[in-house]
Amino acid sequence: MTIRFLLPLRQNIHPNNERDPLAFYYRRTTGWLYRHRLQMGLDLLPSDRSSRILEIGVGSGILVPTLTAHFRHYTVLDLVLADGLQSLVAPECQASLATLDLLDTAAFSGAPFDTVVCFSVLEHIRDSHAAALALQRLLAPCGTLVVGYPMVNPLMTATFAAIGYRRIGDDHVATPAVIDGALRSVLTQVGRRAFPPGARLATALYQCTAWRHPGAEQQWLPADRNRAINTAGATELSPAPPAFEYPPSARTLWPTSSRPDQGRSTGPAAAAPVG
Repeated sequence: MTIRFLLPLRQNIHPNNERDPLAFYYRRTTGWLYRHRLQMGLDLLPSDRSSRILEIGVGSGILVPTLTAHFRHYTVLDLVLADGLQSLVAPECQASLATLDLLDTAAFSGAPFDTVVCFSVLEHIRDSHAAALALQRLLAPCGTLVVGYPMVNPLMTATFAAIGYRRIGDDHVATPAVIDGALRSVLTQVGRRAFPPGARLATALYQCTAWRHPGAEQQWLPADRNRAINTAGATELSPAPPAFEYPPSARTLWPTSSRPDQGRSTGPAAAAPVG
């Protein structure tokens, strides 16, 4: 079953800083491409609704309605929290949110997440190897990591400038080759989608890749298995790690045990499916 992207109603979502690309999702000229790159990643996600999912870099919350409508347990880690994220969560989803740095290894005490998503984050981190190690620790032994990242070169900088996103080169500091190499050093790639379709690592404008711990490749089951690349081979896996716990210094909102009703539209009612 393919997880279909739900675009939040514009009035229900807010940027988390002045560089947030939120507006581009709603423009006629760029919206289709921004939405399509997220759908590429959704096509690589597992279809198990009961699994625990972690989103790293929630940004404005553009994926919150989609992920919380599909997964029953949803956790967010980000440096800055946008206003109104609570209103985007589906009513039946148990959600948690905290402001944490992915590279703050002391902040994490376990990695029980069956699914981890990280879109348009890794290109902003200079130490790609440290980021890959952090993602590895947050991923359960049989879990699936899905990441997405854009082309990073002068051509892409010029392209972003042409659509109104200037100085993107100041934000993008890690190339796809560096990110891919760091992830391959600790995980095994099990799926990939790119735009344009079939584009290689260096020529894709945007690409999404799925990863698992070495030895867990054969157990990978994407939501859309016909659109992903799978690999064979499996070995015995180690026991599951201890439950994830937030450090005392983390700022948390609406923990999984309860979530206050914000009195506004939530979940799918606050979003619309897109083609």
